Amino acid sequence: MKQLKTRRNFCGLHSLGGRLEGPNGTTYRTTRLLCKSWSCPQCAAKRARKLKKAIVEQSRTHGLDRFLTLTMDPSKGTAEESWPQIKIVWKKFQTYLTRKQGKGFKFLWVIEAQKNGYAHLHILLNQYLDQAWIKKVWDRLGGGRIVFITRANVAQAGPYLAKYLSKGFDGGLKPGQRRYGSSRSVNLGASGAKTGKWVCWKLSLELLYARAQGTLVKEWRNFEGLLDGFDSASPPAFIPQ
Repeated sequence: MKQLKTRRNFCGLHSLGGRLEGPNGTTYRTTRLLCKSWSCPQCAAKRARKLKKAIVEQSRTHGLDRFLTLTMDPSKGTAEESWPQIKIVWKKFQTYLTRKQGKGFKFLWVIEAQKNGYAHLHILLNQYLDQAWIKKVWDRLGGGRIVFITRANVAQAGPYLAKYLSKGFDGGLKPGQRRYGSSRSVNLGASGAKTGKWVCWKLSLELLYARAQGTLVKEWRNFEGLLDGFDSASPPAFIPQ
């Protein structure tokens, strides 16, 4: 698909379609093509809802029941510098964690701004860590000495973390920079099995929905009742095999 120069200029106007292989055979999914930008109010809210669900599901699946907060020391740089720097320090910190805890160590993280504009990380872990050890290593690597770790309530932690993802860029993150991440085994982007070609159509979802009448398998709508997408037994427009 050709990359558009301005992401939000097409948000919601076009459609995306492709083939899905599932236990009940082949279906064709058609969805509204959104820009998926965290700076877009509509898309940010939708992404946050999906991510909240994924955080809760993955936390329960992998036992991510420790909540860790890592901050940056203001004496080591400006608020603007803290955003790229905290990711550098976090990457180094992961090496120490693997050496200490082994390859079974799992986590997910979300970055946000403190009131003073400095970046800090919220992290869900699957293993206990001594706070004194965290403070010593994090500070040595270039972070700060203010760290917190406690046992997490997974049902509350998911919505809590997702809340920050639907905010603006907090003056630190730039468009395209990652707001969250996880270890390899923790999948925050799980979806159905997509196969074949996925095609962008410069056609409205409503037009394609009308074409699919008689072959509809299911449809879904947002909280305002607006059609977000549908599955059909045959594609409403051409899809290469």
